[in-house]
Amino acid sequence: MESGYRDEINAVLEELPDDNLQALLNALRRLRRDRAIRRWSAAIGTLTEPEAAEMQRVIEEGCETIDPDSW
Repeated sequence: MESGYRDEINAVLEELPDDNLQALLNALRRLRRDRAIRRWSAAIGTLTEPEAAEMQRVIEEGCETIDPDSW
């Protein structure tokens, strides 16, 4: 990699808030593990793990029930 890229990346990293750094680090770890990412939006995501777990729990609770009194 050209050293200019590293310098620019480091400059951008210095300006990012910690939450963004954590999200970027998580994406880079997935990239290292999977070796290829076709869509960065899938790698980065918008929810934290606890938020995703909560959303999944709420969906399972609310969407898996049948109301026998409704038509």
